[in-house]
Amino acid sequence: RLFEDLRRRGARVLMWKTGHSLIKAKMQEERALLAGELAGHICFGDRFLPFDDAVYVGARLLEILAAGKESVSELLADLPMVFSTPEIRVFCPEHCKFEVVRRVRESFEGRIPLSDVDGLRVEFPDGWGLLRASNTQPALVLRFLDEDSSLWENLRVVGAPPPGPFLQALAQLLWERGKKAAGL
Repeated sequence: RLFEDLRRRGARVLMWKTGHSLIKAKMQEERALLAGELAGHICFGDRFLPFDDAVYVGARLLEILAAGKESVSELLADLPMVFSTPEIRVFCPEHCKFEVVRRVRESFEGRIPLSDVDGLRVEFPDGWGLLRASNTQPALVLRFLDEDSSLWENLRVVGAPPPGPFLQALAQLLWERGKKAAGL
């Protein structure tokens, strides 16, 4: 929904790979004015080279609020309540983590809508699920966001490793939500 809202407001939206250095490089390439990622990095590129700094972001937010007539609460009032998982990291040996993501993607391809910009992302009607290989650790990273809290409850039931059943259950969850989003 964030992308849809930004497009309605006239923004050109681009999804890119996770990592603040990757995002800043893409901002320069695209001459983007603003970028952000789920981890909380927000980069401004309208006055300087793109950089992310919490104090600067706070100062820019205060500047925006001072120039307007609405409070933060009023600006955010129409955004839906969402439920987001923390990063779920599952150990996966360095030599095969990208292959695991590739195989999961191949098993879904052509059957449900996917994005492979940064791993494997499945869009749900009111959220998304992501499986990607970690850039910094021998691990697979999973994230889920949905307006429906039952997704979070389902993930709690799945529990923790052993990785085989855990990943299989998460893949099943991605598949079911993806089928629903595709109207299958």
